This record gives sequence, C-alpha cells and structure tokens, in this order.
Amino acid sequence: MSAPVPTPTASQETRRRRIELLPAGGGGRFAVARAPYLRDGVGVRGYLGAFALALVPAVLGAVALFGLHVLAVIALSYAVGLLMHYGFSRLQRRPRPDEGILLTAMLFALVLPPNPPWALVVLGSVFAFLAREIFGGLGRYPFQPALVGKALLVILFPAAMARFWEPLAGGAGFAQWAPAEPATQTPLTAVLQGQEVPLGTLLGAQPGLLGGAFAGLLLLGGVWLLFTRAVDWRIPLGMVLTAWLGGGLLTMLYPEVLGPSGLVHLLSGGFLLAAFWLAADPVTSPMTPRGKWLFAIAVTLLIVILRGLIPWPEEAIVFAVLMMNALVPWLDRVAAPRPFGSSAGGQGQGGKKG
Repeated sequence: MSAPVPTPTASQETRRRRIELLPAGGGGRFAVARAPYLRDGVGVRGYLGAFALALVPAVLGAVALFGLHVLAVIALSYAVGLLMHYGFSRLQRRPRPDEGILLTAMLFALVLPPNPPWALVVLGSVFAFLAREIFGGLGRYPFQPALVGKALLVILFPAAMARFWEPLAGGAGFAQWAPAEPATQTPLTAVLQGQEVPLGTLLGAQPGLLGGAFAGLLLLGGVWLLFTRAVDWRIPLGMVLTAWLGGGLLTMLYPEVLGPSGLVHLLSGGFLLAAFWLAADPVTSPMTPRGKWLFAIAVTLLIVILRGLIPWPEEAIVFAVLMMNALVPWLDRVAAPRPFGSSAGGQGQGGKKG
C-alpha cells in the first residue's frame, strides 16, 4: 500500500511559487529598467530626493546672499518643467509623473547667474526639459539636461549669462528681493588675472553662479551624499583629486593662462556642484568603475583648461561635462571588465579557430 501524498503547507506553496518565477520561460515576469539602477529597495523618488535634499543648504545660502528672488527663479523653472513634462507625458502616454523634475529644475536654476532675466529663465528651462523629455525622460537622456539649457543660453545670450552680482549687497538676502550692485569680477576671473583671493571668500559669499556662491554649503551637501551612498564616490573623489593635483600641476606649468592656484579651481565657478551633482548624474555618467575614474579625470582637466581659454571661465563646467557626456558610451565600452579567460582579441583560448 502506497503512502499518502502529504498536502503542501501554505509556506511551501509560497516558496514554490517564488521559485517558479526564476527560470526563463517558466511564466515568470522580470522587471526591466534603464539606468540609474537601484538597489537595497530604495525607490526612484527617494534616490533622486536625496540629491535634491542635499542641495537645500546651497539654495538657502544663495537666498541669504542674493535675495528671495532665488526662490522665484527655482519656482519658475519648476513650473516650466511641469508643463513640459505634462505635455510630453500626454503625447507619449506615460503612466505617471517623473520624479526627477524637481532635481532638474533646481539644478538648472543653480547654474544661472544670481539675477537672470525672467524670459531667459523660461527659455533656458524649455531647452533643459526639451533635452530631457525628447529622449523619453528619466533614465534615457544622454546629456545632462540642466547643462543643455545653460549651454544654449551662454551661446545665445553670453552677456546676460556673464553678468554677476555682489553677495550681501544692500543687506542680508532674506530681507531683500534681489542684489542691488553688480560685481566687477568673480574670484575665478580675479585669480586668472593674477590677483589673490582669500580662502574665506572661496568658501562662501563669492560672486558667481547661484549654485557656486557658497562652496562650503555645497561641500556639506556633497559629503552627506557620500555618507548616505546616494552618489557613487568615484566621480566626486576623482574630480576633487584631479583638481587638487592635476590642476595644481597645470597651473604651475602655465600660470599665465590657468592662474596661480589649483585650490581656486576646486572652490570656485561651481566646481563642487559639478563634482557631486552635474557630472555625477547616474544617467549621463559611465556605469563601469574604471569608466567613472576616466570620466572624472577628463572632465576636471577639461574644466581647468577651458577656464584658461574661453572668455567665460565660469561656464567651463557646462561645456566640459557635456563634451564628456558624449563620450560616455565609448568610456563604458573601453573600461568594461574583460570576461574571465578571454584573450586580448575578445575571444577565449578555447574560442580560437584552428
């Protein structure tokens, strides 16, 4: 007489269903996603929210230095982004909103000068979100959207983009709408002209981009991103080390072109904003570890060189990051780890033809 077949318990049935989902062709469903790839159960909203949250100290510092109109610039950029995203979502029939709109709008506002014309804020936001949405939104755009909008404004309206303002002109920014006195030069242009700039001026309260006027607060937000592991440490660390060592070496070789100090390249012109946010964008940066190192070194050297060559040194980060964004697929292909046992030609020894 055969033994009775035991009835599986509820836990065994659950385990069996989970196992049956794994083999291909077993009827299971697999999640397919584009970069950035997430882990540890962190959703896209929380992941991108960490980048936006780390920018809050820099935003508050910009408001304190230049006035309450900074919040209006961010709000206007955000409004344009919502309209652009809504229109493209209807055309492409996307199911839900994109969580990266807030971050893109904030980054675009922070790469602008302190008191930009409202029409240029709208125009640049349209360019930025067009470069983002035309490729399909989050995870699909090849170039950093905020920098695309800023690059087109620099090309079309260079005089307006090169007009900076003196921080704390007329009192604390929280008590005024906008700065009253335009600045004659930024610390970066002053150093490139052979003048000395105190370290305290570089760490905070310097004329320049909204996101680069308070380098100390940017560094604070960047360290928080590293501590929470929201950003890959290779690109920020690679850029900082290259600016400190490589930038110093280049300025020693060509001081009349690149200025006398590598520290200035690190703490001015929005470099830290590029290191922790713009260049480290997980969508437009390499995915391989070696590719990230190569990307960070190349971007930093381009920034230092362009600052000594182009007439707008504060905009060097814009063109350097965008140029390297175009080379990201090549960097990932070159820096991809070679399969175990493969030869230099890409075939294993067993795969060679006789």
